[in-house]
Amino acid sequence: MENWRKFATLGLFIVFFGHVYAQQAHKEIRYVARLKDSIAYKVWLPDNWNAQQKYPLMVMYNYGAANDQVLAATVNYYANHLQKIPNTIVVNIMVNMDQIGYNYETGALTEAGKNLVLGLREEIFPAIRKKYGASAYTSYIGQSYAASYANYLFLNDPTLFNAYILIAPEKIGEGQPGFEISEGNQRFYSKNKRIYYVASGEDDMARRIAYAEEIAQKAKRLDTISFKFKYRHFANADHNTLFAYALPNALEFLYKPYQEIWDGDDKLTVYQQLQQAEARLKNYYGISLEPAFKNYNGLLMAATQQKDTSSLLAVIKHFENERCKGIDYRNFGYMLNINGLAKLAYTYYQKALDKINSAEIHTKSGHQALVTCYRDMALNFNKDKPAQGWELLEKALKDPYIRDVSFKYDLGKFAVENNINVEQGLNYLLSFANDRRNMVDIINVPYRRINLLLAKAYAILKDKNKSIYYVQLVLKEEPKNTDALALLEKWLKD
Repeated sequence: MENWRKFATLGLFIVFFGHVYAQQAHKEIRYVARLKDSIAYKVWLPDNWNAQQKYPLMVMYNYGAANDQVLAATVNYYANHLQKIPNTIVVNIMVNMDQIGYNYETGALTEAGKNLVLGLREEIFPAIRKKYGASAYTSYIGQSYAASYANYLFLNDPTLFNAYILIAPEKIGEGQPGFEISEGNQRFYSKNKRIYYVASGEDDMARRIAYAEEIAQKAKRLDTISFKFKYRHFANADHNTLFAYALPNALEFLYKPYQEIWDGDDKLTVYQQLQQAEARLKNYYGISLEPAFKNYNGLLMAATQQKDTSSLLAVIKHFENERCKGIDYRNFGYMLNINGLAKLAYTYYQKALDKINSAEIHTKSGHQALVTCYRDMALNFNKDKPAQGWELLEKALKDPYIRDVSFKYDLGKFAVENNINVEQGLNYLLSFANDRRNMVDIINVPYRRINLLLAKAYAILKDKNKSIYYVQLVLKEEPKNTDALALLEKWLKD
């Protein structure tokens, strides 16, 4: 779906305002009947977690160089900034080696270790899924001892996890532990979708590198449509730093099926492609697309480019629910308006204002959405009511949370184009021109546009000398500017 991919990262006309969060771990302690003891664990939720949404689950043990805060932050970055993976719940099970119970020498678990696995399956995972909305899709990441332990599960209990990330798996001697794939393993992994990633570091001990290579050589035999395997050897990484080196690459491989949900028949409508993607997500990860800018933006842009109004309306309906923020309703309204559906668009702007005023009015992101609505409504829905448009733009400029001097330019332009409050608009333009000196040039309004508006404002106020002065500034920057030339010609004839 190339059109969707192209537009997904553009969003030139739709606004996205992210919340600023500091991720916090939810610390839990649960009595596990299988262990006859309590287990502590930390749950890291996506920073925009919602109780109605399902999320994949990623599990680690509190062992070695694996760090849950680094893991959660990296997952969050890849999900919400790079938009390459789905939001994922990260859980750190706070257990020691005796509780994990893995023996290098035999590659087996102690009774305590077996009971921990049963406790995870029967008690801890169900509790996390019920409380936090984790889907059935569960991955495991471990480093050193905790990575070698993963191979026990991979070989002996393959239904507990859907994916494995092994960082610098440890091996203490020949066959300690072993890694032998049975016929039963071959049958299971030929029929069940699983992902396996293993990494080694150039500056780690030779035995560990050799073990990773042994795993790679044997596991590659399983690599089929259902089972996906990758081995990566990292330069400059040692046993402990490898976790940070390998994590980004591991996450991208782990969630490659997520990145492929849009692959398919471009002959489908935009909405049909959305339905196909949702079906794939549900089938593979047990999740659905969140009602978020990163998910709907590209679809709405593609439907607009293709003039597919039916898909546009269907996509909006698909993502619209009680989880939508004010800015989402604004974005829907904006896209409806540029597609010629002004009346319907206006209702979405009203929904945006209602949501902001009821639930977001005490947040900066809520006010950012609010002033954006004011601007859009002033410029697009009040052409026959300039006084109301002027009032909305002034409200945006004077918002207590947002300081955006570009509204001065909007007010000046609005005054000139609607011949309303021209003297006040002129003052706003002069003030903006002064502010403009301290702005980055390439991303702000060019001076020629400011000067042209100043020339027109002075013309309305019949100040010939100042109008000509600003016309000349425009022509100095853009000699063939037709509006400036026409205004100059008018003055020369007078």
